[in-house]
Amino acid sequence: MQIFAFFQNLSDSYIEAAEIDGASQFRILTTIIVPLAKGIISATMVVLFVNTWNDYTTALTYLPTHPTLAYGIFYNIEYGNSLANWPPIKLASLFLLAIPTTIVFIFFRDKLMGNLSLGGIKE
Repeated sequence: MQIFAFFQNLSDSYIEAAEIDGASQFRILTTIIVPLAKGIISATMVVLFVNTWNDYTTALTYLPTHPTLAYGIFYNIEYGNSLANWPPIKLASLFLLAIPTTIVFIFFRDKLMGNLSLGGIKE
């Protein structure tokens, strides 16, 4: 929904100016629209990575013989031995699962927390 709102609020002045200069639709897309949308696209990719990393149901459904880390933690907490139900073990396993998403957030925090507005049009 955020991406749709971004493209809906994108001014037509960029496209009109490029069409007046003789740019094709593909050239407008690759040199104007995509660079303007780079921030929202990268923020969406980071959010989708975090969502996919923590998803155990896809591995459970489609790849039960190739478990992911999230599936392994889910399986040990739900069906593991009594040691897996010990709260420090649960907490440690969940922190282990959060390490990659924390690293991705540290590298992309400016894109996620920054301003995703447009600029450059003088009216």
